Amino acid sequence: GQAVSRHLRYLAREGMGVDETPTGFYGPDGGLERHNVHEACSSWDSDRHHFRLIISPEHSDKIDDMDAYIRDVMERVAGDLREPKMAWVAINHHDTDQPHAHILIRGKRANGRDLVIPRKVISYGIRSHAEDCAQELLGDQSRSEAERGLFTRTSADRWTDIDMKLEKVASANNGVIPRAEIDRHDTFGAVTRARIAHLARLELVAADTQDGVSFSEDLKARLDRLQAAQDQIRSHWAAKRLGALAGLSGARVEPSFKMAKPPAETRWKWASAGTTD
Repeated sequence: GQAVSRHLRYLAREGMGVDETPTGFYGPDGGLERHNVHEACSSWDSDRHHFRLIISPEHSDKIDDMDAYIRDVMERVAGDLREPKMAWVAINHHDTDQPHAHILIRGKRANGRDLVIPRKVISYGIRSHAEDCAQELLGDQSRSEAERGLFTRTSADRWTDIDMKLEKVASANNGVIPRAEIDRHDTFGAVTRARIAHLARLELVAADTQDGVSFSEDLKARLDRLQAAQDQIRSHWAAKRLGALAGLSGARVEPSFKMAKPPAETRWKWASAGTTD
């Protein structure tokens, strides 16, 4: 078929650059001439499949070098897939208020085998890398202090206010967080994806389908046990340190510990989900 060639021609149409100026393709090694892109990608048409992505980071208008940003994201994605020579081309479009990149990934590895991208990488991995790279580039410009606190809690090994909100969403949808909520382009969507990714690493995600995500029924109890275990470990090593200090000074130190209260959580709200791409 000619699916790849047709898609490249569509992406290269006129008026997609800044102020409707022409825009060019690029890849892992830099800029690419259009005729070279079509020639290099002509063999992709015979592949069993390929992947099309759109990466549109929040505050993308503040990213000075979109090409370098996308290359950074794709390098991390290639690392996840253990395919350092992953073949891809991209082109930036400025035809909307949110500058974005269209990316075409070849469906074959360098050794000729089919490249398979797991659903979790598509749903969370690529998004997470895109968000991390944008945060690293923009720093405080991209998130308010309250948002930074939220994102910090997405990787907490304890029951959080984020989990309470997600539990309410799931309860209203037969125990499932709908895909439309997960794929939202606002702060809630980004926080939800980050939290789900962390809980998946802890093996606390029971199901991840096209319809949405559900958590283990005993999610809160397991997170509470994990937090208690970590508190015990911290107390143990704190006592060890105090004992070592006492030995150095020759004085007797009686360790005294009490469980610290969890930090106050920020209250946050979100509007109902709208249409997603």
